[in-house]
Amino acid sequence: MKKIVFVLALAVLGTAAASAHAFIAPLIQQGPAGTPQERAEALTKKMNEVLTLTADQSTKIQEINVKRFTEQQAMREKMQAGGDREAMMTQMRALTTKYSADYKTILTPEQYTKYEANLDQFRGGRGGQGGQGGQGGGGNRPQGQGQR
Repeated sequence: MKKIVFVLALAVLGTAAASAHAFIAPLIQQGPAGTPQERAEALTKKMNEVLTLTADQSTKIQEINVKRFTEQQAMREKMQAGGDREAMMTQMRALTTKYSADYKTILTPEQYTKYEANLDQFRGGRGGQGGQGGQGGGGNRPQGQGQR
């Protein structure tokens, strides 16, 4: 009898572990993995789905996204080689502002409004860090720096 209970307990635990892995694995894979080209394609696809881009807009947004992710990767590599993290974060914020301005020149006013309303979906696969309504995420943002 004890052996049957033990075997059943192992089966239940094994099933629970498999379910947890199936749930967690996609979340782990969401990060900014891939080449700048791959990340740009994923973001452009996501933007196209949400903003309904024209073919011309999609091409231009793709070019901007490739530049953006290439610059970001170079900054990350520089920081990993011993660069200043705070300086990199300041530069990343400046890049975000720069590329948002570039998007604004390509998108219609309605699309840009929708872009701003859906920024969490366009955070480069980071799962929407920054939260909504001041809740959640924000990652390593220093205290006192609010949402944009």
